[in-house]
Amino acid sequence: MPADMFAISGKGSLMFDSVRIDGQWRAARDALGAGAATTGLGGISIVFCRHPHIEVIVLADERVVGPFDNTFELDRIPTNARVYRINIYREPVAPVECMTRG
Repeated sequence: MPADMFAISGKGSLMFDSVRIDGQWRAARDALGAGAATTGLGGISIVFCRHPHIEVIVLADERVVGPFDNTFELDRIPTNARVYRINIYREPVAPVECMTRG
């Protein structure tokens, strides 16, 4: 049976040949485009409309950026926030609202 999800983390890992997995959030956002964010477990989870199988976990203090509840307001995440992990899912995880965004 195939895996439901792969988690990728660590220094020096690249996604799409240019996005460092341990790099700044801004680079991931520039490469992946529009997405929706939720908060929890000490970080922010972002899923992307153009890449519905990818979730990026960013380390940012919820007390500073405020809670996210499947919002498309990604500008609230500091551009220098650090990417902690990339999850790649077998099934799409992006919200239905992504159909109108991309």
